[in-house]
Order: sequence, then C-alpha cells, then structure tokens
Amino acid sequence: MTILAFFDTTLGKWLLIALAVIAALFAGAVYEREQQREKDVAEFAKERAAQAKVNQDAIAALDAKYRKAEQDHQAAVTQIGVDYAQKLADATDQRNKDVAAARAGALKLRIPPGNPNDSSAPKTGGSSGGGNGAEGGELPQQITSDLYALADDADQVAKQLSACQAVITADRLP
Repeated sequence: MTILAFFDTTLGKWLLIALAVIAALFAGAVYEREQQREKDVAEFAKERAAQAKVNQDAIAALDAKYRKAEQDHQAAVTQIGVDYAQKLADATDQRNKDVAAARAGALKLRIPPGNPNDSSAPKTGGSSGGGNGAEGGELPQQITSDLYALADDADQVAKQLSACQAVITADRLP
C-alpha cells in the first residue's frame, strides 16, 4: 500500500480531515493572536500619546510658573535698583545742600561744654562774666562741612548696603 492508497481508506480520510481541522484551528489561532497583538500595540500607542500629552501639559505649566517667578524676581530686583538710585540721588542732593549750608555758615556744629581742666577741650576766647566758665565752642566752617560730607557718605554706604541686602533677600525667595 502506497501512501496515496492509505488516504483512500476511511482511516486516511479521517486523518486528512483531522489534519485539515488542526491546520484551520492553528491558522485561526495565529490570526487571532496577530489581531490581538495589533490591538494591544494600538492601545499602547494611544496610552503613550495620552501620557505624552499629560507630560507636555505639566512641562508647559511648570515652564510658565518658573518664567513668571523669574519675571517677578527680575521686576523686584529692578525696583530695588530704581529705589536705590532715587535714594542715592536724594542723599546726594541732601549732602550737597548740607555741605553748602555749612560752608555758608547756616549750619554750625558746637562743641558741648566740658571740664574746664581738660586740656584736650578747645579753648574759646574769653569767658563771659555771666556763665559758669565752661562754654561750648563752635567748630570752624570747613570742619563742619567736612563732617557733614563724611556723615552723608556714611549714610550712602548704609543705603547701598541695604540695597545689596534687599537683592540678596530677593534672590533667596522662592
């Protein structure tokens, strides 16, 4: 009996039918598996696109938040600079007025009366007969104007330090 003759028998026919059914089931399983894989890939791509959109929105929100914070910080530092420039101009004007007034004799500094036995106290002309003998003296105009200029310089340094501290404080704020 040849192989072809075997398939002419009832057993051979059933075997061929069984092989055809097995092949069809196998082909159906492969087809179903491929369809499921394509469906899973499409679903994964959709989820990934949705997550990418969420991530982009979060990044955009954070970017906007920090850009706003940066702009607010820049505005604060600029305002500190403007305030400092105005205070410096005001202080310079006041200094110039004080020094000019001291040189003109309108502002005078006096030395308080001290111990008449103190040799370091400046000697003023004679004592008038009606006092206790210890009168204060007046500083010369040049020294008065120099002291006003020095005091105004110290005020400017203090204002500059305050402005620097304000910038540092603004830098440290979130």
